Amino acid sequence: IGQWLEFRRVLFRSNFYMISFQIFDKYAMLIKDSNSKVAIHALESLDLILPQVKQQITGSSVNLLIQNTAAGLASKNRDIYDKASNLLDAYINNIGMSSHQISMSGYM
Repeated sequence: IGQWLEFRRVLFRSNFYMISFQIFDKYAMLIKDSNSKVAIHALESLDLILPQVKQQITGSSVNLLIQNTAAGLASKNRDIYDKASNLLDAYINNIGMSSHQISMSGYM
């Protein structure tokens, strides 16, 4: 019974992270949506939920979210720029660099 429970725990955890990645993968696309209202809403809402979901975000999701958020810094729309800047600060404050393997190769 002990092995069965351990197997179920591992299976649940792996499925949870897969679903979590799929959610944040889709959400990351909304951050750089061409419709500015969609992008602003995505940036605002992620800024609000980030403290609650920071433990569930995987390293690859963090990479994608940061890349798409950083793209907002190039926006001519001041609201998008401000929201993206605030969200990048939230990433720094909420997501520990030691707990995620973040590839910065595209930034240097």
